[in-house]
Amino acid sequence: MIEVLITDPCELTGVISAVAVAIAKSVPDNDELEIWSLAFIQLATTLDTITAQRILLAKREQGERDQANIENEEIVNPSIIL
Repeated sequence: MIEVLITDPCELTGVISAVAVAIAKSVPDNDELEIWSLAFIQLATTLDTITAQRILLAKREQGERDQANIENEEIVNPSIIL
């Protein structure tokens, strides 16, 4: 598992910028650099899609657990309606 040790958003931005500069310096051909840029965009978009799906599934699972808890509570402590 990859653990991100940088917790400061400004520091993270600085690290990302430094990596971008290092890649740009090591890839002098603009066409090749553009391919790398597009590949990283695709990577970021794919990670966003995976994250969004995980969040959606977690919300659904939490909703199902909440509903089950409500139903169990109603069985254990039925309300008396007069």
